[in-house]
Amino acid sequence: MKIKLQSLLLIFFLIASFSFSQTRYMDEVFCDIEIESDIVYGNNITVLPLLQGGAPAPEDLEMDIYMPSGDSATDRPVVMILHTGSFLPAVANGQATGDKTDNATIEQCKAFAKKGYVAVALNYRLGWNPISENEDVRRSTLIQAAYRGLQDVRTGVRFLRKTIAEDGNPYGITDKFAVGGLGTGGYLSLCAASLWDYDEELLLAKFMDTSQDIDGDGLNDAVPYIIPEYFGNLEGTDSGILPGLDSDGDGEFDVTNVPFCLPNHPGYSSDIDMAFNVGGAIPDSSWVDQGEVPIASMQCWNEVFAPYGVGNIMVPTTGAIVVEGMGSLVVQQMATEFGNNDVFEEMSIELNDTWYGNGNGNDNSATAGHDSYPGLFPIVTPEPSTDMTPCGPYEIQGSPWDWWDNELYGAIADAYQGTDPGTMGCLALLDSPDMSEDKGMAYVDLIQQFMVPRVYAALELEGETINTMFDEATSNENVNQYVAMGLTISASDLSALDQCVEPGFTMFAPSSELDDAALAEIVENGDTPLLDILTHHVYGGGKVFASDLEDGMEIEMLDGNSVTINIGDNVMVNDAMVTTADIVCSNGVIHIIDGLLFANNSSINEDNIDFTVFPNPSNGEITISNLKNESYKLNIMSALGQVILTEKVNSNFTFDLNQFGKGVYFIELSNKNSLITQKVIIE
Repeated sequence: MKIKLQSLLLIFFLIASFSFSQTRYMDEVFCDIEIESDIVYGNNITVLPLLQGGAPAPEDLEMDIYMPSGDSATDRPVVMILHTGSFLPAVANGQATGDKTDNATIEQCKAFAKKGYVAVALNYRLGWNPISENEDVRRSTLIQAAYRGLQDVRTGVRFLRKTIAEDGNPYGITDKFAVGGLGTGGYLSLCAASLWDYDEELLLAKFMDTSQDIDGDGLNDAVPYIIPEYFGNLEGTDSGILPGLDSDGDGEFDVTNVPFCLPNHPGYSSDIDMAFNVGGAIPDSSWVDQGEVPIASMQCWNEVFAPYGVGNIMVPTTGAIVVEGMGSLVVQQMATEFGNNDVFEEMSIELNDTWYGNGNGNDNSATAGHDSYPGLFPIVTPEPSTDMTPCGPYEIQGSPWDWWDNELYGAIADAYQGTDPGTMGCLALLDSPDMSEDKGMAYVDLIQQFMVPRVYAALELEGETINTMFDEATSNENVNQYVAMGLTISASDLSALDQCVEPGFTMFAPSSELDDAALAEIVENGDTPLLDILTHHVYGGGKVFASDLEDGMEIEMLDGNSVTINIGDNVMVNDAMVTTADIVCSNGVIHIIDGLLFANNSSINEDNIDFTVFPNPSNGEITISNLKNESYKLNIMSALGQVILTEKVNSNFTFDLNQFGKGVYFIELSNKNSLITQKVIIE
């Protein structure tokens, strides 16, 4: 016995030397999220009706808020995600994307929320004229669309700050904001970080209409594309009035004093603490100034519609040039030169950031080609080729992180435009010709790996360390050491205890005050295997806190047997008393008890059911025999109590478990009077 215990201790210390703890804001410490959808964060004027011959009209501005489920924190930072879509609605923009419900937007919000952030998917106002033959019209309406989008982003920031001050902080946030954008949203996130001075940053020659003689002197005049008296200020906190509108297209103003901007939440700050872009560009490099917030950037280096360096911003559906812009490379060069991104340099060493080598050229950074700029990740996608896709040759990729159901979308797009089958649906594939959910989710993970440490550093976060249930149970000094060793040597069978598996777990862990050797004696000399005992201490149906326990409650544990809760002077689990409650883990909760739990099968009449399982262990194919000629319910469960197969049987039955992989399984047979469970091992 002593030798066995020493051997177990050796194994335990060898394996327990590895830490599985997780850090809030860096790792996915929450398994599930809660979403509040279509929250109205403001109201402002949309120009979309103009495209259909109507007049500008008020529009509710909406956001979806993603929060970690089961989190009681009230000081969580906010990450706002801005969707793509070329400032036009989905389908009408020739794309399958274009609002806060885009797949890539949703998954980024989910990933941030599971790390403990409050993530916000924001809809902003759309509308411009990309098909005008007049270059000034194309350029002016796009710049005006971006201006309205910027106002909405800042309105969203002010709205959230207002909920803290006036509404009792319903979303549990603090005054730290990061804004990130995908594709078109990347333009807006860069604007939110850098566009603050109207006179110096918008009164540039490239932002002037010089096509008309306004004063009649025979010379064309320079008229700004953005006039604050018409469009409101940069923050959207005052009114904008258009003096006249030609609604019938006869060249004469027939409507005067048209509202073009409505103030939303004045008196609150629009400031943010960090921005990041995944795609997109900035209209002019002069916008990036010393002392502004850190910016992190990811972009396809060979994208043609938004320049990676200096180049023309183009309309994907028409190929028309809008304005010269500067992409992620230029933004990062300037942000690094000004010292705005110094925090990323410092972070890289502290957090052991694998995507920046601090000049050391580690494998990731060397492959990505961004070792010189800690805030830059150029995405290297395949060069265009003659390889055929359903929509023609393999195109240059600009947004490989987007995906959608193209079979459905293509049909909708074609019907909308009345074009030949596949025409409009294929336009959406210009930026991601081989798009798929698997590929999109791979990019979601890549974006998270690169961006999350930079958000963490820029927002100056201090994330608490949160253990998984496995880590907590094997390291907590209040948990019995023999039980901890048992978990360690059974780790392959109980691997989910170290994972974020829905809906989470509740463990009743025997106390360290119990005698280790005595427990070992009971287990090793008894008829019940250690794994069965361990699984009888874990509930796989979610986190059950002390406040959730009720007198007489029965909880079915992972081994298929139940424990009973009795509440009097103390909380009892069968005959064991809860001594410490609510030790919270990333994937569950632990309660310390003063005894070991054993399954009590006295209520089960095993004599009424008798069956043989063979071979056991097996290579996958299992036969159940010796059944009486009557109806039984068959459940096959994983080692964690998850039912993976249910059948009704009344005679010998053969089935194959190979599809579920190697491991320990439980076969449960029951009729109206009886239940019996047997363990089977698949090798």
